[in-house]
Amino acid sequence: MSSILMSRKGNLSTLRHDVRFTILESGEISDVAEEKVSPTIVQILTSLCLVSGTTVGAGILAVASVSLKPGFFYSSIAMVSCWVLMSCVGFVIAEITCNIAARDRTAKDFGIISITDRILGSQVSRIIGILYVAFHYTLLMAYISKAGGILSDVMGVPGRVGPVVFTVVVGGFIVIAPGETVSMLNNGMFALVVLTFLGLVGIGISSIKTINLHYHDIEAVGPTIPIFLVALVFHNIVPTVCSDLKYHRQSICTAILAGSLIPLLMFILWNAVILGLVPDYDESAHSDTLIDPVQLLL
Repeated sequence: MSSILMSRKGNLSTLRHDVRFTILESGEISDVAEEKVSPTIVQILTSLCLVSGTTVGAGILAVASVSLKPGFFYSSIAMVSCWVLMSCVGFVIAEITCNIAARDRTAKDFGIISITDRILGSQVSRIIGILYVAFHYTLLMAYISKAGGILSDVMGVPGRVGPVVFTVVVGGFIVIAPGETVSMLNNGMFALVVLTFLGLVGIGISSIKTINLHYHDIEAVGPTIPIFLVALVFHNIVPTVCSDLKYHRQSICTAILAGSLIPLLMFILWNAVILGLVPDYDESAHSDTLIDPVQLLL
């Protein structure tokens, strides 16, 4: 591994010397060199929703469960710290993406694996590719299984039918529909997620016990870090965000920063509500039983 990194060191230094994301100007990378192009507000909002929508997922349920032992205060500090780290990683990926695009103007819509191949070589990219596919395949299967199960219950059909219908309908739409339509649907679904989230928070916020939020145990913070890091992942879509926003520095920073900040605030608010609803908090915090956030709301 070290030999591969050393062999690529010269290429990386040249890459950063030519153009850096931190000084990249509006429209510097464009299909027409003379044309100065800036992304529209709609494009920025679309990319922002893409970052937020990628971040918010089923991990929000695990966040509340692992926050029980350290308590609201220390878990919030740990979560904000993880968000700072993950945002910085996002900016680094954006810088690398813009550097590659500046050096190779024929390169379009490249992702994490192709970036790894250009910077670290094919050997490393193969390893990253295997891990990347395995991670997202597992994640995709989890969502299909759960969504399909819900669909089967609603339709009153055998459990195997729902996942198949869900995959065919949703997957087929994504493949057939134009990119703009998929983007609009993604924005609408994210708005629906936010509205649903606010509704759930509204249901539980009036019943929380503020004394629960005073509980703290700094020694229990450690195990929460991996969960928080995974819950705040959005980095696989950073190259797409850079391309969609025409490699415009300010727009990319806005999409990454605001797009990841929204889920962070949602997680913290969700934690406050769920932890505030836990009965016998002290006893629950010292037991190995995981809490069910949905059950507490009901």
